[in-house]
Amino acid sequence: MFDGFEPFEHHGLVEIIAGSANSLFERIGIKTDGGALSSPENTRGCIAAGVRVFEVALTGGDAYSHDKRTGTRGLFEAAVSGIELITAESDRLGVSTMVIGVAAVCPHNFTELSSIVGTFCRIGVDAIRVEVRHGGQVPPSLAKQAYEVAVPAGVALFGDGMTRLSGVRLYTVVEAGA
Repeated sequence: MFDGFEPFEHHGLVEIIAGSANSLFERIGIKTDGGALSSPENTRGCIAAGVRVFEVALTGGDAYSHDKRTGTRGLFEAAVSGIELITAESDRLGVSTMVIGVAAVCPHNFTELSSIVGTFCRIGVDAIRVEVRHGGQVPPSLAKQAYEVAVPAGVALFGDGMTRLSGVRLYTVVEAGA
């Protein structure tokens, strides 16, 4: 998994990924803020070079809150566009990829967790990983709300503070003739 401040800031990223694809690694992934993936050339290049797992982080469920927290105007829309491009390019190239949305939360934005999860579900990620930054723990009531959004959408939700489906109703059994 390629990680760091922002992998796309490294000028030789494509060559590094391509070199890794020719090695013994079974699967190559990249963690990113998603901004550079809004360029079809970057997305297509990553997939062509062998990236199969993409982790894209959001710190807010809408452009205002995410861009305010990251200090980068337009990053939310770029990340959303990038996630959508990964899916489109993967389909076009006939390559299976996995997109994991990273809900990057801390005590300052725990209340945004459900909104972030909802955004990821709406744009079609395969799974959502909750990443708690700067200490603290997701309050159980907020974890439950996040599950209530992800489970009906069929999106796996896991990570920090998401250890169980605490009180989430997965389904209701209705018996015939009752």
